[in-house]
Amino acid sequence: MGPGSGTSVVLYVVDEDASVRDALCRLATSAGFEAHPYACLDALVVGETDPCRRCVLLDAAQLATRAPAATRKQEDEVPVIVLCAGNDEAARRLARKAGARLLLRKPVDAQALFDAIAWVTEAPD
Repeated sequence: MGPGSGTSVVLYVVDEDASVRDALCRLATSAGFEAHPYACLDALVVGETDPCRRCVLLDAAQLATRAPAATRKQEDEVPVIVLCAGNDEAARRLARKAGARLLLRKPVDAQALFDAIAWVTEAPD
């Protein structure tokens, strides 16, 4: 269970850099999230894990090699948070086209990441 959450949150961490992917998964696990690492977006399999809330943490570099519409279709209503090295217009445009709910700059502050996950996975009233 993640910080301040009433139900569990499953994170799908997609980053080609193994050290970044592993660090994000360790951070998420230490905070009580269930984390699943993926080296590329094509390998991502979002499971049906009710009654969980789900979120994809996606490295912006993955968007440059994949059509944003395909990204949107694969995640199928699972909120996406894009993590990028720089916060430039090109990264913001790709994130919007992919249907990302948020764009965060690396290195991301742990509390900012937890707050972002809580916000995008919040159950509607």
